[in-house]
Amino acid sequence: MKNSFLITNEKEKCCGCKACVDACPFGAITMKSQEHFLYPEVDNTLCKKCGRCEDVCPYNHDIHNSLFDPQECHVLKTTDTLLLKTSSSGGGFTILSNTMFSLHEKVVVFGVEWAANLKVKYSYTNSVTELNRFRKSKYIQADTNSCFSKVSSFLKEGFHVLFFGNPCVCFALKSYLHFQGYDNLLLVDIFCHGVPSEELFAQYIKEAERKYGKIQSYSFRNKREYYGVIDSTTAQLTTSKNKHYLLTKYNDPFVRAYYHRISYRPSCYQCPWATFERVGDLSIGDAWGVEQIHKEYDANIGTSAILVNTNKGKSLLSNIKDVDTQTVDKDLIILHNDSLQHPTILKPSHDKFFASLNEGKSFYKSVFSSEKQTVGSHIFSKWFSPFLWAVAKKHFKK
Repeated sequence: MKNSFLITNEKEKCCGCKACVDACPFGAITMKSQEHFLYPEVDNTLCKKCGRCEDVCPYNHDIHNSLFDPQECHVLKTTDTLLLKTSSSGGGFTILSNTMFSLHEKVVVFGVEWAANLKVKYSYTNSVTELNRFRKSKYIQADTNSCFSKVSSFLKEGFHVLFFGNPCVCFALKSYLHFQGYDNLLLVDIFCHGVPSEELFAQYIKEAERKYGKIQSYSFRNKREYYGVIDSTTAQLTTSKNKHYLLTKYNDPFVRAYYHRISYRPSCYQCPWATFERVGDLSIGDAWGVEQIHKEYDANIGTSAILVNTNKGKSLLSNIKDVDTQTVDKDLIILHNDSLQHPTILKPSHDKFFASLNEGKSFYKSVFSSEKQTVGSHIFSKWFSPFLWAVAKKHFKK
């Protein structure tokens, strides 16, 4: 049964993976902006009705026939202090990638990196020294950048491919490869509860530059200690004058919209991959709640949780070395990660936020006016500085 956006025009049936664009042999499909997100559009003067776009669309396949039940779960963190600081979680991406490079001669690792003009895209490296390009979370929908056809080429050339991506992108890759079980492909899906669009981030940056000046770089999951406190839900932007600003959901609209889950793609709120059953050979995310059973770990400072879903994934994990790791009950990780249980819940504030944007109001005003606020919370959001926030967190943590 054909359920894709190209057939139904339902925005909930398109995750923006661009597998259809990558697959079209005639260049007939391009991505066009609709209501702040990109969707495929077919040029009927070029289309030959070959059906390849429908064949690769992840929404045209029985998703649950291609998912795995986790066999076990591990929590781990790197013993390299610098790597821990420059990773979003416990360094799981780098640890797994290094292990893959240690096992095979011809290796390619795919992940998401910052591109020019603060855009994000999927790309790859065949060098251990370039893994830093892909570290840290990017809470924006990344351009898949023809990664499906590139993976296919590398697999046929005999490379061992380690692919990190959102579950929808991992499933789209499976679909693009006709669900062939390549022995030299290992998929790692990331715990994900939704993605804002590149268009929304660009609008936010444009407004932020009026306040801060030209923005040189942006880092989600900031781990720079601020007045004695690390809060990895914060972000940090750096200007061209090398000034650093700490951003929290109390003073920054993009961070607030993301963590309040009001700025995601429509399909994210009906995500079929937000389930305990997983797409990848391994699944990776934050080990929230781990300190309840292992006090030596702190998920806020950085601890990775890795679900082992297939024997192929188990084999890779069994070869990691020089890493602090423990086996934990997978139910603990599932309990503390909503995206392993159900899709993100659509709130009324989501519609209010986008309605405000469509009326031409600023990103900042649209975010902070979309949710009911008391006078006290409004003052707190507008004037409570990151410094006072850090002091308060430090006090209550005692």
